[in-house]
Amino acid sequence: MRFDLFSYVWKCASFYIGMTQRTLRECVKEHIYAINKEDENNALAKHIIDKGTTHSFKFLVIELIYRNVRLGNQKNYTEQREIRWILRLQAEKGSGINDRVSLKPFLVARNFKH
Repeated sequence: MRFDLFSYVWKCASFYIGMTQRTLRECVKEHIYAINKEDENNALAKHIIDKGTTHSFKFLVIELIYRNVRLGNQKNYTEQREIRWILRLQAEKGSGINDRVSLKPFLVARNFKH
């Protein structure tokens, strides 16, 4: 099992950080489908709606995380890595279009109630 962290980067310098457990091809297809359906619940589609349909982007893989039993809860670990990338690149503000950052994966890892 593998988790992938990815980024969409637009020519306008906006970007989005995300993660998927599906294949990257499936992930990209789902985002393109959301864009075509003008799904405003999807951050990428909303950005395209706001900026215009001729607005283009590139898809980049920023980290591949392979299953490792020593990491414990793989999904939780991957969510922590995603948050670290979002914070490091400041994807929740400025040119970034991630709309929120949750510390829940860090709290769950430390057995706090959520």
